[in-house]
Amino acid sequence: MVIKMQRLLGGLLDRVLAVAGALLFALLPMFMLQYTQQLAGRAAELGLQLNSLQRIAQDSGKTLHQYILKFTSNNDPDFMQQGALMEKMSQRFSYLSQAEIDIANASPLAKPFVFLQHLDTDIAKTTLNYFQFGIPFSIEGLAYALAGLGFGCLLFYVLSKIMGLITGLWKKIFFIRSHSITG
Repeated sequence: MVIKMQRLLGGLLDRVLAVAGALLFALLPMFMLQYTQQLAGRAAELGLQLNSLQRIAQDSGKTLHQYILKFTSNNDPDFMQQGALMEKMSQRFSYLSQAEIDIANASPLAKPFVFLQHLDTDIAKTTLNYFQFGIPFSIEGLAYALAGLGFGCLLFYVLSKIMGLITGLWKKIFFIRSHSITG
């Protein structure tokens, strides 16, 4: 009776883990899409701000780099901080723009790795806060779901092996104790 119950629970658990893995992995393309939209929005906003700074720099006969350098090399701490802020904005814009291009141009097989390479935790947190659940009905979505199915099955296999080892160890300990008490 106990063995039948273990088989029933094991059969149920492997299916639950497989389906959970498939659903979880199928959400990944939607998360990457929404993350990329957040990334693009941030890059676009920084681009607008940098364009405004560039126009101001051009009005004074300077490049943006020269304009920022004027602030960062000033002895006044307020000007230095403003220059550092502009420099960080410029660097962040370059980083976000390149990340957006790299993710957009990645092949379907390389996309998750390129995505992870450029993952920004602040953008990921915002994406999670506003994440809209959805499963894309595309080849990519199907591929992720199949990968998740495999992951769920692998997870069940590993967990069942660990439980088998723990059960075997427990039986040995129980056997040794019961023989030492009766012996």
